[in-house]
Amino acid sequence: REAADIDHVSVETKRAQIKSLCAKLGCAGQTDLVRLAMSQLVHLLLLSATSGAGPHTAEIFARNHLPAEVRLTVHMLGQGRMLRTFECGPHGGRPAFVGHGMLFPMLLLNAAEHCQRLNLRIVVPLRSGYLDGQSPSALLHETDRERDLDDVAQFIRQHGGPVPIIGHSIGANWTLEFAHRHPGCVAQVILLSPNFLDVSIPQSPFAGFVNSLRAMASRPGMLRSIAWQFRQQFLDRRIIRQVLKRSCGENRDDMAVLDGLLGAGPIYGWFEEGYRSSIVGIADDMDASSRDWRRQVRNCPRPVSMLASIFDPVAKVSAWHAAGDLENVNLVTLPVGGHFGIASHSAQFWEQLATMLEPGDGGSSMAQQTLQQQ
Repeated sequence: REAADIDHVSVETKRAQIKSLCAKLGCAGQTDLVRLAMSQLVHLLLLSATSGAGPHTAEIFARNHLPAEVRLTVHMLGQGRMLRTFECGPHGGRPAFVGHGMLFPMLLLNAAEHCQRLNLRIVVPLRSGYLDGQSPSALLHETDRERDLDDVAQFIRQHGGPVPIIGHSIGANWTLEFAHRHPGCVAQVILLSPNFLDVSIPQSPFAGFVNSLRAMASRPGMLRSIAWQFRQQFLDRRIIRQVLKRSCGENRDDMAVLDGLLGAGPIYGWFEEGYRSSIVGIADDMDASSRDWRRQVRNCPRPVSMLASIFDPVAKVSAWHAAGDLENVNLVTLPVGGHFGIASHSAQFWEQLATMLEPGDGGSSMAQQTLQQQ
């Protein structure tokens, strides 16, 4: 009523405005709306307290490349630490956290409609080394992966306890690390189109490239130097396309995503900008993903499922399954898409993810069905 008086409108008009805001921002009611607004005000106060501070790199990236339905939220964790998250879907939806890699916008570009329809709330904590705009000198310093793991765990505890964790692409390794370090925060682990930089996959130009990376990884700082050279080359979008094309094995659906024929537009612009400000995080993930992921999966304290296309040229789940690497994994495969299936066939992937996030992991029957077809 006071707000209506100040704005010289009726109480009914003010209520309609609040209802409209809640619908647009995915809030359950006025209390939820105020909580969301205050979380952003805290962020603005922190920025204003820093002399000459401008928008964070993540804010610029979200503004330039992500849909308006994707919320960038800043959370206070205590002791002056902050955690930024990209969120999508209704606030009251079933929560699932994402351990992201460098291609995390693939998850978010088409997510809003599906998350709303499936009542999912996807939370992507932004890890250090990603979208942070550090100078090249940052390559000389290690990121604190353990601190990242602990920050996300603290955030989950503050918001009610164990949740499913989805490890996407090269973020699958980080997700397994999180499950081992903080099992009490994890209800289940889903590896979505994982990229473990595996060396046992059939030989190809990409496999040879990965093997060479692993051989050089024993030299301290080498992967960071490689990542810096990639940054120099990725200023040329023609080279970006060529590198990603080779990595994807020229899968037709993946190429359509790269060129904007499927998904939500060409990726070259956001990939260039995202990579340029994420080289520290990407280099660390490349290093971590070249380690023995099979042991992590075998010893994971929570149930592990994997969702990927049978045509995924990076995950290569068929080869892993044939080799017996996935014996204790609930494998669910879809006969569409490639490594970017979450973008090229978003409806099928999101519907299957929603099924797997149900209590009891309802993807088992489909997994058996698909494996029999293979």
